[in-house]
Amino acid sequence: MENTVAKKYVKALFDVVKSDEYEKVAGSLGALACCFETKLGQIVGSPYVEEGEKLGLVLLFADGHSREFQNFLKVLSQNKRLCEIPLIAREFERELAVKNGKFEATFLSDFALSDEQKASLQKSLSAKFNASVEVEKGEEKFSGAKVSVDGLGVEIGVSIEKLKSQLVEHILKAI
Repeated sequence: MENTVAKKYVKALFDVVKSDEYEKVAGSLGALACCFETKLGQIVGSPYVEEGEKLGLVLLFADGHSREFQNFLKVLSQNKRLCEIPLIAREFERELAVKNGKFEATFLSDFALSDEQKASLQKSLSAKFNASVEVEKGEEKFSGAKVSVDGLGVEIGVSIEKLKSQLVEHILKAI
């Protein structure tokens, strides 16, 4: 449900903010989201701090932005949704990537990916999806190889364990 709420606010934000201001808005939302991991998150989440004071703190990050962006933050405050800013920031980044045709892919495997292989994978994924895809090695270990492209909902993988079990099953059927 939280993601649904964030998506509605992001859609509204894209509707009111001019396209040349998208990057600036993304930066401010990202900065706000990072600050929510510190005291700001505690203050905004506190029932003891008045909404006006919370809004005043949040509006400090909107200094130099358009009136539409500042009004967006005021609407969040009026609807008691300032705590949703980190989710809204992530969703805004995701939607901006879709609009710009830029995506990040995560490669998971037990083995290392050479620069040549990484470049080849990026080129193949970019051609397949007609977009710019940047591939990064994930921290998680995976027995096989798996690539997931955020924003596109695509996950491609080959599991060594599954491959082994299917091979054994096939051999047993053949006997």
